Amino acid sequence: MNLPAGDDAGRTRWGIILIVLSFAFFALHDALFKLLAADFSVFQILFVRSLLVLAVCAAVIHAGRRPSGLSTPLMPRIIGRSIILFLGWILYYTAARDLPLAEVTTLYYAAPVMVALFSAMFLRERVSGGTWVALLVGLIGVLIASGVVTLSLTFASVLALSAAFLWAMSTVLLRQLSLTQSTTAQMVVSNLVFALFTLPVIVVSWRSPALLQWLGLFAVGALGGLAQLLLIESLRRAPASTIAPFEYTALIWAFLLQFLIWGDLPSNHAMIGAGLIVGSAVIGFLARPISRDPGIPQDRQSCRTEGEKQET
Repeated sequence: MNLPAGDDAGRTRWGIILIVLSFAFFALHDALFKLLAADFSVFQILFVRSLLVLAVCAAVIHAGRRPSGLSTPLMPRIIGRSIILFLGWILYYTAARDLPLAEVTTLYYAAPVMVALFSAMFLRERVSGGTWVALLVGLIGVLIASGVVTLSLTFASVLALSAAFLWAMSTVLLRQLSLTQSTTAQMVVSNLVFALFTLPVIVVSWRSPALLQWLGLFAVGALGGLAQLLLIESLRRAPASTIAPFEYTALIWAFLLQFLIWGDLPSNHAMIGAGLIVGSAVIGFLARPISRDPGIPQDRQSCRTEGEKQET
């Protein structure tokens, strides 16, 4: 995926645009996933989705005569990141079976605060004061939505919050890897790990889908693959801590889809929490200018170009 490089500010703007699009597709993906989870196991849905994404990646590599990027000394780190992501998704979609879409999505958005913290600790990114304010406002919203303040936290809520922690870890690793590793390689490895880890389960629990259900499974694969692509490309263009608040925009879609598909309005504490979270995204937008990744050494910043060359 080639977008104008421009200066650092221009790259950051593209990163923000791509992350917003990515989480819009993730919201659609999650809604369809939740519908399918009523008839199929989380493992079966992830298996079919991963196979579809792998097939598309193989076709792109073959048609474009592009190198896969799989021969890299950083492969163990890419695999490790994929395993962390897999565990996070299993927890998230297990929680989604018992929680309304809007509430599980709201809980998941404790992740951006963790991303900013881990980015400052491990990537040495400079997080602006405005970004910290945005993230803290979002965290307060998550605490209210989760039921912590009313002592109504459930096991499913704990699963969603645990998934947020794992997502944050995988996002920071992805940001680090995306500076030098191709998007294709990361998508291939992630989905291969998902397919291999889900295969033993579905061998004994496979349910044959009807035609309409097959279409739904393929749609999940298409939406998930596109969302992954946009996420990786956004993290190649902007610091993880800068774009983290914009993940909160998925909440708008989650609340809307919950109402349109299930006819449910979120609980009062979820509405209040989501309002604070959306407000944090606005603060994050106003506080977004960070001209470069200050904590990343110049030689690593120059690696962006090398990583992008693998995609051309």
